[in-house]
Amino acid sequence: MALKKNKKVNMSLLCLLGAIVFTLFSTSITAFAGPSKQQLELAHEIIAREDRVVEFKTIKELAKSLNIPAVYLFGGTAAAYGHYVHWDLQRERGELNLQRERFDYDYTSIFRSNQDIDIVIDGTPEQAKALEGALAQQFPFFQGQKSVWEVRLLRNDIGDKESLLDNPSFSHQNSDSNSTGLINLVGESEANAIRDLKDWDNSSSNYFLNDLVTDQLHYYYNPELHAGTNRAIQGKNPPILSAIRYLTKAFQYQLKISDEDKQHLKQVIDAFDTSPSGKDLKDHYVQGWMEKNGIKLIQNAIDMEYATKLSDELGLRKKLREASLNLNPYASSTVGTLYWWMSKEPLKKISDIGEEIPCPPESKGRAKDLVPGGIVAHETNSFDAYESITKAHTGEPNVFISREGNFPGEQADYGDGFYTLIGKAGARGTGMTIRFSINPFACEGRDFLLLGLDPNYGITALIFRNKAALSVIPESVQLSPVEYFNKLANGLTFDFNDSAVAERLKRKIINRLASISPQEIDEIHRLVDGSFKSLAQGKSKAEPALTVWLGSKYAKEMSSHELDLLMSAINSNTISSDFGVFLAKKFFLQKNAENLPYSDAHITALVNKGGIASFIALSILCSPQFENHPKAKEWMGKLIGNGEMDKLIAEYVISTINWEERPQAAKFLEKLVQHGNADETIADHLLSTPYWTQNPKSAVWLEKLFEHGKVDWQTLESIADRALSKVHPNKAELIEKFIESGNFGRLMVIKYILSKPNWKDHPKATAWVEKLINLHTPPKKVGWLATLMSREGITIDIDGAIAMHILSKPYWKEHPKAVEWSEMLLERGASEVAHDIVSCVFPTSQWQEYPKAAECLEKLIARGESRLSRRIAERVLSTPHWKEHPKAPELLKMLIQQGYADKSITYFTLKDKFWMNYFQTLLQMDRTPTLDEIKNFYKLTDDSSTGKCSPFNFFDIWTLPIIF
Repeated sequence: MALKKNKKVNMSLLCLLGAIVFTLFSTSITAFAGPSKQQLELAHEIIAREDRVVEFKTIKELAKSLNIPAVYLFGGTAAAYGHYVHWDLQRERGELNLQRERFDYDYTSIFRSNQDIDIVIDGTPEQAKALEGALAQQFPFFQGQKSVWEVRLLRNDIGDKESLLDNPSFSHQNSDSNSTGLINLVGESEANAIRDLKDWDNSSSNYFLNDLVTDQLHYYYNPELHAGTNRAIQGKNPPILSAIRYLTKAFQYQLKISDEDKQHLKQVIDAFDTSPSGKDLKDHYVQGWMEKNGIKLIQNAIDMEYATKLSDELGLRKKLREASLNLNPYASSTVGTLYWWMSKEPLKKISDIGEEIPCPPESKGRAKDLVPGGIVAHETNSFDAYESITKAHTGEPNVFISREGNFPGEQADYGDGFYTLIGKAGARGTGMTIRFSINPFACEGRDFLLLGLDPNYGITALIFRNKAALSVIPESVQLSPVEYFNKLANGLTFDFNDSAVAERLKRKIINRLASISPQEIDEIHRLVDGSFKSLAQGKSKAEPALTVWLGSKYAKEMSSHELDLLMSAINSNTISSDFGVFLAKKFFLQKNAENLPYSDAHITALVNKGGIASFIALSILCSPQFENHPKAKEWMGKLIGNGEMDKLIAEYVISTINWEERPQAAKFLEKLVQHGNADETIADHLLSTPYWTQNPKSAVWLEKLFEHGKVDWQTLESIADRALSKVHPNKAELIEKFIESGNFGRLMVIKYILSKPNWKDHPKATAWVEKLINLHTPPKKVGWLATLMSREGITIDIDGAIAMHILSKPYWKEHPKAVEWSEMLLERGASEVAHDIVSCVFPTSQWQEYPKAAECLEKLIARGESRLSRRIAERVLSTPHWKEHPKAPELLKMLIQQGYADKSITYFTLKDKFWMNYFQTLLQMDRTPTLDEIKNFYKLTDDSSTGKCSPFNFFDIWTLPIIF
């Protein structure tokens, strides 16, 4: 019996061992099989093309000079370069239709501006520090104030950076195949050049290389082992971080994800505790990491449509919105937060486009007949946004739409979509212009809407609904560094609308300066020296070349002679204000400025000179070495005394960390407020910061700014709520004072205080709203935006502000008096007020239950205003609360008979399942009837079925430039 028992045990062990061997074999089958032809080809090309990247070539040279035996690109850096080469190979073979201009192997074409560059060396801590310092000096790329270059060790710890190879804290954590890959730059043969930390000894074929070839991404999911790693125990690496890293790479490179990995990701996301005190977000490092890196899921995605769709399927966007709102109660109303990014909606592909695909009957025609030149433009507000929109190598537009309703940073007065202007210039005025070609067979009405605003202005806007209708036009200028500086020295200029192209070219040239020959450097020095001399002679064309030169690392090598020429130009007031601003921000304020040979006499002369010279003096005083200078207070007092520098002192001195805690800082601010010369800057740079809003005098200063009447309303939005926080001692008195002061103060209270969720429950909030409604003054007949733009002499539409900023908010909609207030506003009859209430208040269930609801809608339809009629069709009659209202069919019939909302009825109402069934039953048809068939049923004549579109008025023309 014992023998049989032992045999049974032995057989069980053999079975278990066999299962383990089979599992190991199945998971390593790629390795056992050896590298494929595709893997060998890609590995060869990755290594062969390294020297095309200036930075990689320089790393090799630095490693040789520092005697570093092996250097690798690591993690996301290796993945970015590996995928880039793989795409280029497929483009060269004709397998992918990618834009050739994207593959110049420039740093800016391979890496995102928000991406760290991770380097791993098999060396010593001293070698790592030396290499990191040399790279930061030669290639001064920054994320905020931090260099992008990070060097760590393969086999040893360095500071808080743990070793990578054979380190359980690293190998046991949740990770992915793009985070563990390495690409060798120095020290190994081509056969061993691409490795994976998960399979270090198998360099010829590993998950990292295999996934590069097959466009896949593997999730290394180890929940038990991960929980035992050092950073997980410390609360600094909850599992959700690995899911975000994984999906960021999947979206950035459009990688395939297995069903098994999706299941594991879903488990991690579902378990994510979004409360600040919970197990995942209790650590401050994780909170900051989440807000900074969570947005990269969308910001870095090469296809935002795919990224948002999969994130929603996994439940990640919803979870991140919760986390962001839990960490910051203002996140939902603040542009740029994690909540904001996770709430954006991309332009989606709704259908294919082709000559053989017919346009809908109501279409005005195809793009080739309606859009001269076939080009439209859109301007962004930053280079980061420009980079994101244009990043897809296929040329597909990677853009968000603007939506109607309460979406911060979005304005869509003519419906949801991506807003553009016909031609090569956008409407924001930033110069960061992206141009798109339109698919010639795109149909108006389905793929885009055409808005002809005013023939006198020559402005025509297109709102795109279908991503397939647009393609980014690649734009690039190729110049060598010497050619570039030569052209700058001779007056090279870019059109304002090409600012993004100019910025990209400048970045490329600065990158290449570190790798050009000594002869080329000598030639550039000669050109720059000539520019210094020209500047001293008052020739403004010298400024562009010096702007680029001084913005590079060579600014640290300025000679005394060059500084004297620069000071001479500054003192003679021959430089432009823009160049003066550049010098202050990019040169004198840099850390190396303390080594420049200027004296106290220099500074005194600059202070007394006035104009841009005083500005440069001010920037010098902001340098850390002047913090305790014996003459600093005297110089600053003179600058404040003449009032000329008030705005700049507010922006560059008192707002800086090294000034705000000094005893005289509050006194300086008090003087600036009294002078009244810097109100807008004080609002932008001081009262909007937590340090100053906590000052007991913040509300008093805000009151002074209000009395001066110079601060833009949009600026007040960022400070009013915090400066008049619920804990401020005289908050209620000041709010009531603002309400009594006139319409400007009332608008500030409505838009920037009562519109915030933390004020709704204030004991006096309801009384304040009632008072605002009862203090109604009929508005002049002026467009709402025009009113906002010019407050003097114009009565502000307070009713519209109440509707837009109070009654439209979720936390006010359910107020017991919300319906009563809305009816009062409607009775007063302002068109814009009615539009806001119809869009934001009527769709709620409380209105549907209101006895006079249908009567109100009948009155609004009877006004004959197309904009109102469209919103009733889109926002009210298609909502669940209204569809089954007894009078809903009658109201819809009124809209159909009126003829002003045909498109809205077609695109919103008739596509709703409830209304499809209703009209199918009514007309006894076995399919969804068309709008024309419904009109015939109601016996409408051609005259009554006008299909009229909304006329564009003064308001429309004013608002157009803002919505792009």
